[in-house]
Amino acid sequence: MSINSAMLAGITGLTANSSALAVISDNIANSNTVGFKRNQADFETLVTGQSLTDDYVAGGVLEKTQQLITQQGLNTQTSSATDLAVDGQGFFVVTGNSTPTATDTREFTRAGSFTPDKDGYLRNAAGLYLQGWPADATGAITTDPTDVTKLSSINVEGLTNIANVGIDDKGIVTAVLDDGTTKTLGQVAVATFPDANSLHAVSGNAYQTSGTSGAFTLNAPGTGSAGLLSPSTLEASTVDLSTEFAGLIITQRAYSASSKIITTADSMLQDLLSVIR
Repeated sequence: MSINSAMLAGITGLTANSSALAVISDNIANSNTVGFKRNQADFETLVTGQSLTDDYVAGGVLEKTQQLITQQGLNTQTSSATDLAVDGQGFFVVTGNSTPTATDTREFTRAGSFTPDKDGYLRNAAGLYLQGWPADATGAITTDPTDVTKLSSINVEGLTNIANVGIDDKGIVTAVLDDGTTKTLGQVAVATFPDANSLHAVSGNAYQTSGTSGAFTLNAPGTGSAGLLSPSTLEASTVDLSTEFAGLIITQRAYSASSKIITTADSMLQDLLSVIR
């Protein structure tokens, strides 16, 4: 019966707009999260097999969340030499362990608010350690585009006479010693993906590979499809509060309209039952 299908369509409207509200709420909550990428709620129709007959049967609506991971946020200057932002495509490679093993999970993030821990390893606010290729005793760096086991956590306090540490736009980590000489410590790695918008989001404003994201490629900043680094810079959240607040109003009205469908269909069913009685 069309009345029943109308009621069910209203229920799908409630469900879809509830999901949209959750997406918008998450965006607003992370409006100040460094490197956060907003999500977008998209809607698609549900069509039943009987919808093309004379007796129309409502299908309803389905919400699909779209990740906008490749959207570039605004870079803002900071006073910390170890704050980093990727200017273009790519992600910092991070791990939850300062001395990762081959079996430890590697994650990827745009949140570059790195500071040294008590042992000198750079980690961000989520406790994830920045990975890069270490320099040998002569300062030479050997990169590998596919093997994450060749990466190690960046340490900026490995020497006892360091006066200052700097990271340039190519990701080269350099220590200035007390006597004015410099020593190369390593190079930050940047990972790129064939379809970064399909990465799997995890806690800590990070991502993991998925079946549709494709395999990562490790690049030196500014090579391949990887962007250069912006030292003493952080990438702001891509959330625009005015857009999200407008979305809240639209979603609220759509939710109310869907609930009205249900109450109207229920009233019509009650009228029909009263006739039968």
